[in-house]
Amino acid sequence: LMLLVLPLTPVPASRPRLARNRRVFYAKTYANFKKLAETVVPTAIEMQELGGCPLAGPLMVDLRFFSRRPKKTTLQFPRYDTDNAAKAALDCLQGEDRLFLNDSQVVALTATKAWAEPEQEGWIEVRVEPYWTDDEFRGGMYASPDDTDS
Repeated sequence: LMLLVLPLTPVPASRPRLARNRRVFYAKTYANFKKLAETVVPTAIEMQELGGCPLAGPLMVDLRFFSRRPKKTTLQFPRYDTDNAAKAALDCLQGEDRLFLNDSQVVALTATKAWAEPEQEGWIEVRVEPYWTDDEFRGGMYASPDDTDS
């Protein structure tokens, strides 16, 4: 299991929009998030001494988003869509100097969101491990006597 903690405030991915000049752009908060992630992600991987990156093969990813709590809120959880925050996080984790080469490697994904403690900035926790198919699981160290070919 590999754990990466990113000092990034979670932001949901926005849909691409088309300007009058026919150029594609993203919402400013998402564009700023992507730009900041370009330096934060490789630095965090290096500082947390996560060797073997980018990871290869199919992966299971668990994303945990902690957002800064507003001074006054009645909401139990942050308002953004969790699936859009997962999309934004996966986008910034892929590449040659990132956690994995392509987010298409992610075959199992869980994502949760919560408020950070009062006065605490937001962050993202990423847990990654190799994905084991049923055949690999049965033939490996977890094989039961019924699974062996004898």
